Amino acid sequence: QVALDDFQAVADLLDQWGMAQSETLSWRTEMAAAHLQLGNHETAARFAREQLRRIGTDGHLRVRGRTMRLLAATRDLHRRPPMLREAVDVLHRSGDKFELASALAALHDAYTRLGDAGRARSVARKTNSIRQACFAEQPVRRVGAPDVLEETEVDMLALSDAERRVAKAAAKGLTNREIAGKLYLTTSTVEQHLTRIYRKLGVSSRVQLQSRLGVQSPSPHPALQDASA
Repeated sequence: QVALDDFQAVADLLDQWGMAQSETLSWRTEMAAAHLQLGNHETAARFAREQLRRIGTDGHLRVRGRTMRLLAATRDLHRRPPMLREAVDVLHRSGDKFELASALAALHDAYTRLGDAGRARSVARKTNSIRQACFAEQPVRRVGAPDVLEETEVDMLALSDAERRVAKAAAKGLTNREIAGKLYLTTSTVEQHLTRIYRKLGVSSRVQLQSRLGVQSPSPHPALQDASA
């Protein structure tokens, strides 16, 4: 909500300075991202469509690709792949590897949820090939681990920043209540984040989450046996 206020302030200042028609700052895209995080899909879609209308099809490749990825997230699941594939193409031409990885992760998630395992694996391989350019910290590798781990690791790219923070805290053995206090969230919000994290990463407990993130198991904690603790 604070982010929304800031982006609106940007819009007001641009209007005040007579730069309302300028596309120098893509505040509408960021408004769409913030509304998407809040679950306001219709409002997010409205800002994303307006951003795309203003920048057109020429130039602003990074902004256009990122905005298309966000707009795709507001659509029904079966309608997402075509727009995400276009976003991937645009971002590939933009040279922005981080946004490209994010779009590929979203496409991978869509194919996985649609049950299209073949396409999901293909996208996972593409994502994994560029992930080193996006993140300096490398995941822990286990000697003799099956090749499929290389593909499932890219699911982390599908997590939001908030979900990554919750995932790391949960993997360290913190209870939902402890995570809520540490990250200034409500317990209900933590539970919702964990539900999405487990689904995206294909795990069902904190123990499995630790294994996926390469976190050393802490001292036994009741929360490790019950995801709702």
